[in-house]
Amino acid sequence: MREMYVKTMRASVFATTMCMSLLGIFPALAEERGAYASDATLSESEWRILNAANNRAFNQQAAVVQTYEMTFGRITSADLAYAHTKQKIVYVTQRILCWGSPSLAAAEFANARDAWQLLPQMPSGSQPLIYSFINYIDALGQDVELLDKLMSQRQCV
Repeated sequence: MREMYVKTMRASVFATTMCMSLLGIFPALAEERGAYASDATLSESEWRILNAANNRAFNQQAAVVQTYEMTFGRITSADLAYAHTKQKIVYVTQRILCWGSPSLAAAEFANARDAWQLLPQMPSGSQPLIYSFINYIDALGQDVELLDKLMSQRQCV
């Protein structure tokens, strides 16, 4: 009985991951290697750690992308190319951080008493997105620092 449950759960997780990958919500971040100006941004072990953190934050990550697309429209391949990424979560994170100061780091959200103060250029109607983003950052835990290291190559419009 337990064996059947485990097989069913693995199939369910696999199907969900495949569906999210097809939608472009959650492909492995390892695909990002080479997508940035500097491959030295993250080491191989840091990529593994960040992938594991994103696996733990799967639901929160999907919520961020979904909320962004519901608020601002579908993220296109042109958007991803402009941001030098293949990942929707990386694109959305870049956009959110760009609403703050040029040096704003995602880790600051984890420690902020008032995240709204960090985003003076936040468009109206973005509040649900920021709530989802804060949940995602919290789910990453201490590994959010790796996300910040990855975001060091971001360009704000």
